[in-house]
Amino acid sequence: MNLDSLSFTLSQISYLVANLTKKNYKQSTQELSYLVALYSLEADRHLLRCLFSHIDFSAEGSKTSSSKDFHQIQLLVQECVALLTKPTLISNLCYALDNPLHHQKTLRPSAQLFPQLSKVLKLTPVQEVVFALALLHSSNPDTQNFASQFVKLKLPDLIRSYIDTGKFSSCGLILCRETYFIRSVFMGLLLVQLF
Repeated sequence: MNLDSLSFTLSQISYLVANLTKKNYKQSTQELSYLVALYSLEADRHLLRCLFSHIDFSAEGSKTSSSKDFHQIQLLVQECVALLTKPTLISNLCYALDNPLHHQKTLRPSAQLFPQLSKVLKLTPVQEVVFALALLHSSNPDTQNFASQFVKLKLPDLIRSYIDTGKFSSCGLILCRETYFIRSVFMGLLLVQLF
């Protein structure tokens, strides 16, 4: 069988994600980083898709180091933090969740999707809202609907918590890196929703 280099790379990413263990974690993540840097968007998107597809998002039990998908979760948490700073946040996240690999059976649009994502990936309140805002652009109408409900539930609490903790000053936002990023994401995504 003849594979072009991109197909081979995507197959290698799938293999590395499926076979992550404590023993090979460092070496595999380094190779994954190299492949993503080499093939950019397609490899990055495929890595997210593979990670989301290899994790059990069912509500059963908490994830411990003995869970079969512990190392995939660990890597996905890192990738999600990095994803927040990438311009491909919306497209890559929507693609990964809208197009899971065939063996993923627990990542389906439902009222529990966002709480489960938040729990498994240990998302902060800001990350929860950003992910839900991003998934308003999903190609799946059910995902859009549940994302909208989640934003309506969580965004007021997030804003209230920022006001209560003094992260807003009397003259506007304090321009630290996190609040500037949050403001930019909120404004951009909310403007898209309004128009």
